[in-house]
Amino acid sequence: MLSIVVGCGNTVVPETPNETFEPTEFIGWWVNVDMNAGGITQIKIEDGEEETLIIHEWGRCEPTDCYWGYQIVSYSDALDGTIEIIWLPGFAEKKQELMLLSDGSLQVTTFVHFIDNSGRPDYETDNYFTLYE
Repeated sequence: MLSIVVGCGNTVVPETPNETFEPTEFIGWWVNVDMNAGGITQIKIEDGEEETLIIHEWGRCEPTDCYWGYQIVSYSDALDGTIEIIWLPGFAEKKQELMLLSDGSLQVTTFVHFIDNSGRPDYETDNYFTLYE
């Protein structure tokens, strides 16, 4: 956290972010800017009922991309411009952070922790998405 020292004493006032987000800014069909990406290829975020977002994801498969399923999050979980979700495909726990960037793109950081006793090392990836028009 960034802090600013104010006045002559030892008073420290935390700096607050000056950018606010509307959860609806996440809504749209997002495509990976790297067409050769081996992980997530596209994300569809829809407006759900009762102030929720529905997040659908697809991963690289042949001959067509694999649908991962969907997650539902509350608007209140997206007010800071970041959404955190967890996918449990059975062999791993995939924690994701979806973050809106100032240039209008979406950064998705995925932390993969294998739970299948395969001995594979955990890893992290960053992917960037743009809205499909």
